[in-house]
Amino acid sequence: MHQRSETLRSRFQNIVGVTGSSGHGKTSLVAALRRYGTDLRVSGAGTDRVCGICYSYFRVNEREIGLADLPGRDPQSSVTMTGLAGADLALLTIAADEGVTGQTRSLISILDLLELPRMIVAISKSDLVSDGRLAELGREIRKELHGTAIAAGPIIATSAKTGEGLDRLTATICEFGIGDAVRDARLPFRLSIDRVFSLPGGETTVTGRVLAGELRKGDCVTLSPEGLEVGVLSIHRNGRKASSAQAGDRCGLVIAGTGVSTRTVRRGHAMMAAELHAPSRRFDMSFRPAKDADPVPCNGIPVKVHCQAGEVAGRLTRDQSTHAGAGFARLVLDTPIAAFAGDRILIRHLRDSRLLGAGRVLDIPSARRRQRPGERERRLFLLSGLDPVTALTAYLGDTGGWVDCHAWFRAHGWGRADAEQAVKRLNLTVLDTGRLQAVLHPNDWELLAGEILSKLDRVHVERQDLPGLGLEKLRRSISFRMPGPVFNAAIDRLERQGCARRHGSWLRRPWFRALLPAETCAILADIAPLMAGLDGRLPPRVRDLARMAGMPVDTLRRALRAAALRGDVDEIARDHFLLRATVLHLADIARALAAATPDGFTVRTFCDRTGTSRKVAIAVLEYLDAKEVTRRDGNLRRVSDR
Repeated sequence: MHQRSETLRSRFQNIVGVTGSSGHGKTSLVAALRRYGTDLRVSGAGTDRVCGICYSYFRVNEREIGLADLPGRDPQSSVTMTGLAGADLALLTIAADEGVTGQTRSLISILDLLELPRMIVAISKSDLVSDGRLAELGREIRKELHGTAIAAGPIIATSAKTGEGLDRLTATICEFGIGDAVRDARLPFRLSIDRVFSLPGGETTVTGRVLAGELRKGDCVTLSPEGLEVGVLSIHRNGRKASSAQAGDRCGLVIAGTGVSTRTVRRGHAMMAAELHAPSRRFDMSFRPAKDADPVPCNGIPVKVHCQAGEVAGRLTRDQSTHAGAGFARLVLDTPIAAFAGDRILIRHLRDSRLLGAGRVLDIPSARRRQRPGERERRLFLLSGLDPVTALTAYLGDTGGWVDCHAWFRAHGWGRADAEQAVKRLNLTVLDTGRLQAVLHPNDWELLAGEILSKLDRVHVERQDLPGLGLEKLRRSISFRMPGPVFNAAIDRLERQGCARRHGSWLRRPWFRALLPAETCAILADIAPLMAGLDGRLPPRVRDLARMAGMPVDTLRRALRAAALRGDVDEIARDHFLLRATVLHLADIARALAAATPDGFTVRTFCDRTGTSRKVAIAVLEYLDAKEVTRRDGNLRRVSDR
């Protein structure tokens, strides 16, 4: 992917979802608004029909506006929900001669649940009634909106026939601005697909809205949840070829790739930057029950989920603590989808399709990680009211735990570079496992390190015969709950700080040396001259040393392994032991050869420098590779990066 443009295009499309009861003049009002501005279509029909939604575009006051004319026959249809979920603002039309109907009330309920930040009520056909009737209808509409999230929406009387109110309506649409589009343009690319078809030449074409970032012709992105790599052959905006598409644009893309066809690409899929691809079946969300709906039980019930242009079945489980009103819920879907924090979700019952409620995605929980009681609720509470950076700081400060920072920010559509910059600004402690980056509050890291070191000091005093403390036993005994990879990263950090030293499955303080029994010390003193150096051969096997020293094999093997745990000898091959001083000398030779030959040194070079045979050199170098002193690259070896 190319670097994102620093200069954002000054013209962003505001998508207006035009909805209302059937016969209330939506289509006429859309046509009048298009005549009021400059039609952006230069060829073909004046509108694009996508799954029952008619999209048209015009420009007024240097602002591009897209109008999505939604069908009014069934307010709770998936088409209506798809159109509203992808809109920046809603335009609810109510005919002046008919007033508020049952379909209008259903639409108000849906708009209230979706919590669209902007909503306008247009009283259409105002030329058919008197001014008194318009004033009375305005009061009636305001009464219907009372107590909803859209109660403050302006009410404008319009007439498609006379043009009354169109200038005020257009100005109000333009006033709402492009704040979300400007913010999302800085994030990695993401597009929700709402239509898939083939061109006469067989090319696969998709349409949808760019939710974040920027896309250019020739870019390679990922189709999610399928995970296919997709190349962009061409981009179309407003019926014209374009070189790029940015956040807020509706566009058509001609795509190609291995396995890409109309059978593998479906409505509801998403195209995104590869670093964002992580589809999931589990989502934590805010939940508001529908008005006048039956109470939703806390146990999992079968539901139909509408997210962006997709529709999938699953089960909804509400939190018991918030059963009576708005709160949190968990969705477990039958198939994974590509959803992110902030995406709107509408919930309908799977069997009778009645509207149950709606909300927004707050978090994408990991199926492998358990959370303490109250930890999940605190996390969702913070995510529901704060931006991801502030929420991360507050969460780490309150819970004293760790967070996978890449997963945390990826759930909000952030890339790895943005996540790492945010962590650096917050000055958090990072434990990098390779697969994830666990972050802790610096105070929590000091507590964790202090707890580990105090346990080591205690065992060194109480059990001086032990080589240290077992790593797995230590991991299970500390108060911080950590999986193995994160705990190992914490131990690596302590080793880099010089506070601890790992030896096999044991951990000890760098200054500690276990006390060996007198019998073991006597055995080691007897065989030390036999292990003092290399004479071109591998060091003798344990059974050979035992025969030369005149002692039982098992007794000598136990003594050598006890010495290896203490760090006096190293087992470079099975039953072949070398003194630690000899191993360190060989490691210094390997480092010197690597410094003298930056491209790497061969086994033969090591043989010539040490005077050993090829068999001995290979055994020693493989041991140094395992200890990450050297790194093999084909037939050459270099100093390990670690």
